[in-house]
Amino acid sequence: MHFANWGNYPTVDTLSYNQLSIAELAPFIRDSHSFIARGNGRSYGDASLNRNSILNLSKVKFNKHGMVYNSADRELIVNSGCALTDVLNNYFPEHVIFPVLPGTKKISIGGAIAADIHGKDHHINGTFSKHISCIDLMTASGEMITATPEKNSDLFWATCGGQGLTGLIVSATIKMLKTETNVLRQRVTACESLDKLIAATLEQNNSQYCASWIDLSATRTHGRGVVFSGRFASAAEVMEQRNKRLEKKYTNSRLSVPFYCSSILFNKATVMLLTHFIITITTER
Repeated sequence: MHFANWGNYPTVDTLSYNQLSIAELAPFIRDSHSFIARGNGRSYGDASLNRNSILNLSKVKFNKHGMVYNSADRELIVNSGCALTDVLNNYFPEHVIFPVLPGTKKISIGGAIAADIHGKDHHINGTFSKHISCIDLMTASGEMITATPEKNSDLFWATCGGQGLTGLIVSATIKMLKTETNVLRQRVTACESLDKLIAATLEQNNSQYCASWIDLSATRTHGRGVVFSGRFASAAEVMEQRNKRLEKKYTNSRLSVPFYCSSILFNKATVMLLTHFIITITTER
């Protein structure tokens, strides 16, 4: 089978194994000469690609749903093959969210650990590993090891950001974030120059979430861009607004873009058109 990651390059022709239970993992690992674990295939470059074989962890579940949430201590025990969107579908309506969220919710828990992802709140909450209290890892011998920041700490920190090379991440325990509501208050600021963009970014950097977008296709206004910032609204703010838009529940978008998109759609003209559209419709709000 042919496999590629987010950028569709490189592509490898390799075998794919779908293990359905944890009991099958140890003998598979001991009998395999070379393989790499793969979650949802949203990595960049050649991460989670191997020319000998790939182990698809998206099918491995230690219970029916692959996750258990303890509301008392806000800890989520989740298998590595679960996607972030699986967790959000279950718990975001209850105002429970990951303290670190990347640009896509479709990555796997194992991939988030292996890449030690960051989000738009990196300046406040750091990377994903900061909120992991435990990793269950299966080594090349088939032995299951529990690693924490205190116990087997060298293995723990080598696994966080280790690109899946220290062993097979089976499950993890993650400290979740509890919010008053599932509503975000957003501020969007359009900037005409790089100096104004930097100033606006620094001004809003104390927000829970903050990110800047810069238009590199601009010729007359070099450095123009948009600053996005936001935080979760309080229950009182939501009640005060009484805005129907604030009542919208978390759902999976039905609008999608083809994963394999022709490169003919990406050129100087289309990029300039897109950036002009973003700048035009963006006003401070």
